[in-house]
Amino acid sequence: MALEGNLSAFGLSEILQLIAVQQKTGMLTVSSQDSNAVMFFRDGMIISTRDRRRKAKDPFKEYLTRYGVLTREQLIKITQISSQSKLDLLDIIVSEGFMSEKEIRTHFQKQIQESLHEVLSWDQCSYKFISNADVVEGIKTTGDFSIEGMLMESMRRIDEFPQMLELFPNDRILITRANEKAEDEGLTHNEKVILERLNGTISLHDLIACAKMPLFEVYESLKLLSEKELIKTKDEEPNQHAIADTKAAAEKAAARRNPLPFVTVILLFAATLFLGLHGFVKNFEAHRVAVLESIESNSIARNQVEEHLRWVIEAYRAQYGSYPASLQTLEDSGLASPRLLKLLELFSFRYQLTPGSAAYTLL
Repeated sequence: MALEGNLSAFGLSEILQLIAVQQKTGMLTVSSQDSNAVMFFRDGMIISTRDRRRKAKDPFKEYLTRYGVLTREQLIKITQISSQSKLDLLDIIVSEGFMSEKEIRTHFQKQIQESLHEVLSWDQCSYKFISNADVVEGIKTTGDFSIEGMLMESMRRIDEFPQMLELFPNDRILITRANEKAEDEGLTHNEKVILERLNGTISLHDLIACAKMPLFEVYESLKLLSEKELIKTKDEEPNQHAIADTKAAAEKAAARRNPLPFVTVILLFAATLFLGLHGFVKNFEAHRVAVLESIESNSIARNQVEEHLRWVIEAYRAQYGSYPASLQTLEDSGLASPRLLKLLELFSFRYQLTPGSAAYTLL
């Protein structure tokens, strides 16, 4: 079976149901103007959304990074091993003992659910399904997952997420426990995890980054905890980031006026020439590794910022029915913090709304 067409005429959910009912094996490619995604199926079950092309973004790695499932050190180790071998991400996680097989399967399923939910929100997309057992050969997976179940869950999220955004309209909201001695009886696993992370006061942004669960599950757990009066929320302290930015700018200006750092560099350089290059050569490899780790850390940080931005953009769309005209619009709506915009400027992100269509470009 070969299917190809435009999703404005034939919805993605219908395509997925057809694959499930006919128990097809193959690969579905979905493309919009600025994004694309792949899904692999075996006997009508979805097994992965990871693109096999080596240079393509790995949605599972991005998921693990975005929600703090793996530590910075673990991610750097994975990148180093991957660059030196042909091992897959799943193989590295298992061989290094970063997660149990049960944990990997749980997060793998949640990542597929999140990727599917994102693709279902795209408009005016094209699709192509190749029904061939050969295309799934060598695909790394942790199991087969029901399409029907994931579609039902996605529909639930689409219906309920706007209500959660009304309770938590931006990620600057500060959250704390309402009762430190509250009992855990009757709480879901996710609710317990969220409460464990509420040591003192934490922003919603930081909570999402360390929750080790998808964005929707964080919001859902917070909503349930709020209804049970187990948490309290308040707006971020005014001008908190503005004060920090002003202080940082003043420190940079003072550094520019102070000639001491420049003089220090000159003296160190002269001392190096005088003493010889032996010590420099001896420590060069350690310095090189530190630089590589710094570069990788910046790459990880940029990925985290990009994924967070995409969620904020989708949150704006869920609340207002369209994509924002600009990144400044996100801040004006209260969904994006000045801190986020500073990070976007730092990493040179460019956002543009596509004229005449419900889509955007993010570079």
